[in-house]
Amino acid sequence: MLRQQQEFETSTWLTNGHIQTLASQLWPKNLKYMFWNPCQRHYVDTATNDVLVVDTYTPKHVDVKADLLIVPGTDGFAGSYYILRMVDRFCQSGFRVHCMNLRGCGREYFLCKKLYHIGLWQDILLVANNVRIADNLFILGLSLGGHILLNLAARADIPDFIKGIATISAPLDFTTTPKWQYNVSQFYHWYFLRLLMRIYGRLHRHVSTEPIAKINDLEDFNHKIMAPMHGYQSSLEYYRENSVCFQIDKIKTDTLMIFAKDDPVIPANQYQKFSPDIHKNSNIKLLLCDYGGHVGFIGEEDFWAEDHVHRFFHSLLKKVS
Repeated sequence: MLRQQQEFETSTWLTNGHIQTLASQLWPKNLKYMFWNPCQRHYVDTATNDVLVVDTYTPKHVDVKADLLIVPGTDGFAGSYYILRMVDRFCQSGFRVHCMNLRGCGREYFLCKKLYHIGLWQDILLVANNVRIADNLFILGLSLGGHILLNLAARADIPDFIKGIATISAPLDFTTTPKWQYNVSQFYHWYFLRLLMRIYGRLHRHVSTEPIAKINDLEDFNHKIMAPMHGYQSSLEYYRENSVCFQIDKIKTDTLMIFAKDDPVIPANQYQKFSPDIHKNSNIKLLLCDYGGHVGFIGEEDFWAEDHVHRFFHSLLKKVS
């Protein structure tokens, strides 16, 4: 494994994790949109009769080199701006890009009866098997989507056509959630709790007439809603069974992990604590940066992390071409 203390260069005013995190969501939306054909929507049936929604963007004017599947963060929405920004970037260089909604998310949430959870890697594998067209597929997971993707790499028999994966700002350990929620900025705690309650609330109204339990914080949400929804006795069991930090040694796929020490959402000590396990795995390349925020990494000219993922996938593609 190559572990690098990576230098990420940016403007002085962007060397703050909070600014990086928020600016990446508010950055001018100058998407060119000229690099892909009209979006094609696919519906993938699951064994539980939920339906997963996937949007596919095929590049124009360039030959398709490979497929790329993008797994979104907590919002679970394939149409988020930060997702489309990456679609624009990868379509320019010949990737056919598939963007999946996490289970129960997006505008067609009503096609599902349950929400995704932090270890539901089976959905990613199901989508990969159904939407791939080219011989080679790469997968990029963002934030929580990165955690689910790492679970796939650690727990599943990865098909040969999946040539590599990458994560940006992925959490590793959810067993610290009770402590984490009181250390993180109250703004982020409020934002994620409100987001999850909104996603769950509309799905709950679609499938049940029972009132939603009173929720006080993220730990309460996971204990009262997520754990029982997916068959766990408590939030602690839910965390222990699904946190990927205990499975890092089992990852056998070429993997790039990018994380910033000033991430205001995920404690940097998660990567410090499990660094020995990451270091022992020769399949993982970790880029650990001083700056970058949460899925930020806005450089002086472009989005630095996305460029590194792009180069990583291209290097793997050259090996199999």
